[in-house]
Amino acid sequence: MFIDLPNRNWFSPHHSLRKGTCFEHGYPPPHLTFWSVKSLAGALRRAGFEVVECKPRPFDTAKRLEVFVGKVLRYDRGWLFRLSVETLRLIGRVLGLQGNTIFAVARRPQPKTPWAG
Repeated sequence: MFIDLPNRNWFSPHHSLRKGTCFEHGYPPPHLTFWSVKSLAGALRRAGFEVVECKPRPFDTAKRLEVFVGKVLRYDRGWLFRLSVETLRLIGRVLGLQGNTIFAVARRPQPKTPWAG
């Protein structure tokens, strides 16, 4: 199974939902919860899955940066807007900041067969 869910270490869900700065599909009903790596991996294990990989996506999501630059810095187009977004993206990647979603790969364990020893 492949899953990609909102990263609660990136968002302040209450602030984002109230202020309208959440990403495009982050509002209810598509997303009612926000996850950490630990909570997602734990939920998958409790559901009987073997977690192959569970980690935050890298800090490269331009949509939230565009909202920030547009609302806070009051630029919404042009070369200065693009330069501001790309500079923030680069700074985030260099600092190792988390992206806005957590990506997980999990699988159901193979059932043990009586003849498999």
